[in-house]
Amino acid sequence: MSATVGPMIVCLLALTKPSGASAADSVGLPTQACRPMTWSPLRSGAPNPGVLPQPTTQDAGEAALKSLFEAIQAKNPLDVVASAQRAFVYGSIKKAIPQLLELSAHKDPTIRAVAILAFAPIAWEAEPAIPTIIQRLSDPDVRVRKSAAKTLGLLGPNAKIAATGLEKALADPGYEVRFRAAWALGRLGVASPSVLKKVHAALSDESLLVRFMAAQALWFLAKDANAIAPVLSDMLTRGNSSDRERAAGLAGDIGEACHATVPALIANIHNGSTEVRVRVVSALGRIGPKASAASGPLVDALQDSDFRVVGNAQRALARIGSPAVPLLSKALAGSDVRKRRAALAALSGFSDVPETVRNAVRALVDDVDETTRLLASKLLKKWMQEKR
Repeated sequence: MSATVGPMIVCLLALTKPSGASAADSVGLPTQACRPMTWSPLRSGAPNPGVLPQPTTQDAGEAALKSLFEAIQAKNPLDVVASAQRAFVYGSIKKAIPQLLELSAHKDPTIRAVAILAFAPIAWEAEPAIPTIIQRLSDPDVRVRKSAAKTLGLLGPNAKIAATGLEKALADPGYEVRFRAAWALGRLGVASPSVLKKVHAALSDESLLVRFMAAQALWFLAKDANAIAPVLSDMLTRGNSSDRERAAGLAGDIGEACHATVPALIANIHNGSTEVRVRVVSALGRIGPKASAASGPLVDALQDSDFRVVGNAQRALARIGSPAVPLLSKALAGSDVRKRRAALAALSGFSDVPETVRNAVRALVDDVDETTRLLASKLLKKWMQEKR
């Protein structure tokens, strides 16, 4: 096959994506490879069919709409979102809005739910549909209410007029609607007294996930770490692995202001879940000097089996600063080779350490372990260069 045929086939395949493909298979606009090309014969004497026509943006837009409505009838939410996004990119989605609004009132609740999701990736083009989506927050079927709350959240500031409807959805009997409503309010960015009052109340919801989404929304809207920290500490204590990951992640995003979560974070440094440990140790580092109580457990974490935990522990100790130095110095003098190596690696993040620590590092230049010797020499060289 000639060099010109390959790109042409790839492009044509991309532009004729089957409706059953996943959302990850969404295609972009036609590229340079899609220009008309002359077919080169594979064998001498083969007929030349001439120049193939170039697919137009209009053709691609119509194909995206066709895939969109097929995906809605197939009740495939991933393909609905992917096809709607392509139609938005190609500029054809606007003419589909009246039909999408009709489908959002379909007698089949699953059709209603997936049709509403089609508005999620189309940004400002969804504006005429927002009042209808808000109405669907009161739909008798929980699947439709979930879809409406999720779509409004994905539309973000384009859907600010939905704030009142989402406030009411915080009292929905379905927790899956409530947590999506709390999440959506955080994305809308409407920090009115009424919204903040309802979100604060959601911090006491019976569902841990709703409480977390309310805490996250409250951070986005009001930066109220004092109200958020107890929720995150509770999740770190009673939640499952996913809950603890989320809580540690948000505590890290908040940083120093979330220092009240330090005891609960410390309790998870040796959690059985690697992902929990990664996020917990990272959060302690981002909290910084106010997490000094974690210095000892973080030194222990330098021997974790996961390199990400070890790296995060090294950075955390450097951010905590001077309170961690005596513990690292003690590790340098210990008999555990792994701990000595880890302590040296952690000290590389420090630029100002007492002379006693420098002397301890100098002593390791003659250590029996070759890696320890190399790390000690490298660290001393770094400190020397910083002095200049």
